[in-house]
Amino acid sequence: MSLPAALHVTSKEEIIIGRPYIEVLYIPTPHIKNTQNLKVGLVWAANPSHRNDKFRSISVHSFACLLDLPCDFYSLQVGESAGDLRSFSPPNSIVDLGEHIDNFLDTAHFIQNLDLVIGVDTSVIHLAGEMGKPVWLLLSANSDWR
Repeated sequence: MSLPAALHVTSKEEIIIGRPYIEVLYIPTPHIKNTQNLKVGLVWAANPSHRNDKFRSISVHSFACLLDLPCDFYSLQVGESAGDLRSFSPPNSIVDLGEHIDNFLDTAHFIQNLDLVIGVDTSVIHLAGEMGKPVWLLLSANSDWR
């Protein structure tokens, strides 16, 4: 907890820079619909080998209550849990971007084209926040102290 002292930071104004600190070149993507709807990215699962994962990850079905909203939903989920969309109904109600993501730069380009990212505590949520994108974090009541 001595990082501020090591960096000679004496006020919160010195920490808050007021702008995104990760920027990527805007590249439109054909995978995101060109509509007037709010474009929302979703992430429901973190690293399954994390010791606290049972308190962080949720089911993709937890997002079903959002699908009646006039929004376009996109999965930013990668890894094993990305396959959960196959059992999601109605099919295609969430566009799977995960199959087009190979690295964080791919993720950042998709985030750049979205209006909002909603998800559990994952690197995707942190990346979206660092890019200045609005984020809704689904944080467990049993979260860790940070």
